[in-house]
Amino acid sequence: MHKRPGIVAAALVGLVALAAAPAGAQERAQGQDQPRFAESARAVANGAYVPYFQVATVRAGGQDNYLVDEPYGSNDPAWNPSGSRIYYNTFDGTIDVIRWVSPDGGTPTTLDLGCSADPDCLGDGHPAISPNGRHLLTERAFLPINPDGNASNASIWRIKIDGSDATQITVPGTGAEDHAPAWSPDGRHFAFSRLFYDTGMWTIYIAKSDGSDLHALTAPDFDAGDPDWSPDGKSIVFQSPAEPADPSTPMQIFKVRPDGTHLVQLTHYAPDPSLTIKTFRARWSPDGERIAFTHVDPTTTKGPDGIPHGDIFIMKPNGSDVVQATHTQEAENGAAWDPRGCHERVELDTE
Repeated sequence: MHKRPGIVAAALVGLVALAAAPAGAQERAQGQDQPRFAESARAVANGAYVPYFQVATVRAGGQDNYLVDEPYGSNDPAWNPSGSRIYYNTFDGTIDVIRWVSPDGGTPTTLDLGCSADPDCLGDGHPAISPNGRHLLTERAFLPINPDGNASNASIWRIKIDGSDATQITVPGTGAEDHAPAWSPDGRHFAFSRLFYDTGMWTIYIAKSDGSDLHALTAPDFDAGDPDWSPDGKSIVFQSPAEPADPSTPMQIFKVRPDGTHLVQLTHYAPDPSLTIKTFRARWSPDGERIAFTHVDPTTTKGPDGIPHGDIFIMKPNGSDVVQATHTQEAENGAAWDPRGCHERVELDTE
């Protein structure tokens, strides 16, 4: 049984409930900046979803602009600091690889990270580019596959952006695996999510950039995942439960200080018996004034199958002024802010 979000172990203190506007209420939000995001989205063709999600860009209030058409889909887009490249992961038919593409599209470039030289290496995923653009973090997995379907060694690796000097910097040990690395804004630390097989729960950890001084940020029974640092380094946002549970347990967005204090619940979506409420992939804006996230509930846009799918939402760092930024028929999964900031302005519907 999953515990209800908002009930935390005593190791984390300072929980503050900040009520977000209820889902579905509509009012016009005048003068909102129109940011651009990189995302993974599932297009609609001939009245149906295409088989795979693909990396795209989208502006608030706009339409998806697909950048690649990978045979097995493309996911987890991440900008480089200058905004000139979008990195992502895909399956090349043999292993998972990291590629980059221009925000305007074009031919993708595959990074040679050394994984293909090891017959046991299953590949790299979830790229995170360092603030100075010189390194990336990936989640790398190796054979054998355990009877439960999990890789026997899935950990965080630090690699130079040219693919050299690949170094394993986390060692989850038997019964766990590491995912979703995120750099601190000064590049001295990173956060990531660790899954424990015996409980099925995720815990967020923080370590120095070389993997030393590893310590848990969230309590073991809190089930927290997918962290992202604020630009000033003072807060980390994440989702809980880390993965969709059931209609009685909506996913919510939280934030906490890097020392584990001042835990704040930012969203307060109520359960719905007809649908598992998903609220995930929270990402800070470059100026730290807003947080984008993906959300699914009975009021979000329906796809060609008539089922509500993910839309991008934006809120202030205290959880207020929730704005639905996209209303496309495509299913959207995550939103990474263009680091070059916002360019245009648009009227958006707020919750």
